Amino acid sequence: MSRPEAEPWWESAFGAEYLSVYAHRDDALAGREVAALLKRLRGSPPRERQAPAWPDDAGQRLAGTVSVRSGNPSASAQETIRGAAVAPAHADTPEPGWSLAVPGSASGHLPLVLDAGCGTGRHLAHLRAAGLRAIGFDFSSHLLAVASRRPVTAGAVARADLRLPPFPEASFSAIFLLFTVFGYFDDDTNAAVLGRLARLLEPGGWLVLDLPDPVRLRATLVPESQRPGRDGAIIHERRRLAGTRVEKDVTIRRGAEMLATWRESVRIYERAEIDALARTSGLSPDPQPDPGDGGGRMVHWLRRG
Repeated sequence: MSRPEAEPWWESAFGAEYLSVYAHRDDALAGREVAALLKRLRGSPPRERQAPAWPDDAGQRLAGTVSVRSGNPSASAQETIRGAAVAPAHADTPEPGWSLAVPGSASGHLPLVLDAGCGTGRHLAHLRAAGLRAIGFDFSSHLLAVASRRPVTAGAVARADLRLPPFPEASFSAIFLLFTVFGYFDDDTNAAVLGRLARLLEPGGWLVLDLPDPVRLRATLVPESQRPGRDGAIIHERRRLAGTRVEKDVTIRRGAEMLATWRESVRIYERAEIDALARTSGLSPDPQPDPGDGGGRMVHWLRRG
């Protein structure tokens, strides 16, 4: 008798205790990161195209899509699409002349952007508060429940699988994958993910990929650490390099009680590898990635031709 296939780590890691491990990745940091992203998007001339038109049946397409291993997306999927038709009513009013270097923006069109793997919506909230038409999706029901409780992102998130993003092609002016959303799968699947996301971009649109800086990661990896968590819990983390991946075992205990345990495993990509994947997907890498927030990140800017 063969053993049942092990559950992929990303199906169980993003539960109730995940947020305590990454509490330092908070809303304030997300606000600074989004501000830096929008500053750069404003900084180069847009490639003007026809303003994006969301197909009339887009909501039905999303609502009817079955994601790999995830079942049906959120029942509010159609409302998510409808909610993206306009910027949130309580968003900040865009400043005069506000535009992004993406298709349609210079002509006064507010671009439609996607936060892929949006988690709790901390980046999505700042994108929408800036006046953008922005929606997000994630696989984790727990993280999406948090996002749905935010007034600015409620109705703007849906459950879906990164391998089968349930949106029409050429729908978005920009797609953000922030805080190591990319690299969960094997190399072939990761490449397929990037290709599918690239096809969701309009010509001239940007795909922004925020990943660990591989040089900094290898130089500063801490093999083991322990720190206090919430309500007297102790978070124990063991880290290691395993070929082209970085792995981390997380254990959270309160006294003798085991609260949670999981393993994370993410592909480490060199800049040249990302550039090659981008070109294969029809994207042009910017010659100079951003150094991220200075905390060992590298932000790749990939543009659809």
